[in-house]
Order: sequence, then C-alpha cells, then structure tokens
Amino acid sequence: MACGGFKDTDHESETIEVDIQSENSSTNTSKISNNDIDIKETLRVGFDCAANAGPLCAEPLRGVCIVVEEIKYLEEEIKDIYGPFQGQMISTMQEVCKSAVLGNSPRLAEGMYICTFTTTQEYIGKLYTVISKRRGKIVEEVLTEGTDLFVCKAYLPVIESFGFAEELRRMTSGLVLPQLVFSHWETMLDDPFYTRKTVEEMEEFGDQPLLDNLPKTFINKVRRRKGLQTDEKLVIHADKQRTLTKMR
Repeated sequence: MACGGFKDTDHESETIEVDIQSENSSTNTSKISNNDIDIKETLRVGFDCAANAGPLCAEPLRGVCIVVEEIKYLEEEIKDIYGPFQGQMISTMQEVCKSAVLGNSPRLAEGMYICTFTTTQEYIGKLYTVISKRRGKIVEEVLTEGTDLFVCKAYLPVIESFGFAEELRRMTSGLVLPQLVFSHWETMLDDPFYTRKTVEEMEEFGDQPLLDNLPKTFINKVRRRKGLQTDEKLVIHADKQRTLTKMR
C-alpha cells in the first residue's frame, strides 16, 4: 500500500452499502423499467470508482456507508442511457460520494504489524525504547518457563517498519531479531483537517497548521508520491532577493 499502507476511512460508519431508489421504482420488480436498472448500475459504477480511490489520498475506502435516499429525473429527457449521459452520471456519483465522505469527519487508517521478539531481560529496556520511538506498543510479555528468555509481542505501524530491524539489531548487538506479520488496520484518531478556531487557541498557538499532525503529513506524502495536488505552502514569508554588490 502507499506510504506504508493507508486507507481512507469514515470516522462514524462501519459498512459499505449503496441503496439507490429512483422516483419510478417500487417494490414490484415488474414495474421497474430498463432505464431504472441501467441508471442504478451506472450509479454503482460511480460508487465503486469513489470507493477504490478515496478523497484523502486516493486509497480504498474502509468502513464507509453511503445511502442514496432519492433520485429524481425526467425519463422522457433520457433518450440514450449509454453514451455521454452515462459518463456524466458516473463522475457525478463519484464526486458526490467523495464530498459526503469529506463532510463526515474522515480519518486515515494505517496498517499494523504484529511483531514477535525473543530476548533476555538485559535487552528488554532497549526493546521498549525502539518500539515506543516508532509509535508501537507492547501488548504481551511472557517469560519462558525454565529459561531467562522473554517472548514479547508488539504492534508496529507499517510505515514505521522501514529500518526497524537494523535499528533493533544495532541497539541489542544483533541478539534480538523481529518477526513481522501483518495484523490489522487501525484508525488514526487525529483529525487531518483540524484547525484552531477558538480565540484562546489562536492566541496560544497562532493560526498556523499543526506541525505534528501525523495523518495530514502522511496524506501529503502519499499525494505527493502519486502526483496529486497538496495544500502545502512552499513559501510562507517571501522576501525580495537582494544583491550584495556595491552600487557605483
């Protein structure tokens, strides 16, 4: 996955579903026209396009439910469902889904590794140091009966795993080797679009964006790697360049 494995996710939803109802549709399938069925399939294609490339960093959506409650159209104006009209409906549905996700507090989900270590008590402190430095957390620590070896398990973000084995070997003199296996997706609770709005926050921190907003940093990295537009400011305070040569 891009940038260590991320997915766009809705903070409040849990399932993926599309419920499409047109004005002329009903529970009786015999009354549904061919145009109704074709339009529903077209909207599903637009939803699939939006679900495969979310609005945050063009990664698949996860845990999102989008319900289309009602669609109104004039059937006599639709002469040919296939052609330019179909493409317009797909793009419209795609943009509507992306706007709906952005308007409901989206969050970034990052992939997590489950790491297994076997070490002695001498190197447990260094192991904790390396894990905490990379935003990991120890979830299990068991002493092997009859020995002085500890079997530890920890969760580690995928993006933080680059160079992890080398650093761990360097800190433990090569006596601790990790075994990494993908475990699950974990939602990052920080809002990537958080801005300071209250007067107290503005007076204390200023109006500049948060420098330690990890979700926003990861989103910009993924979008930059994919060639997508970012809202980063390359120049904040521009000064006119001057020459140091003396005027004669």
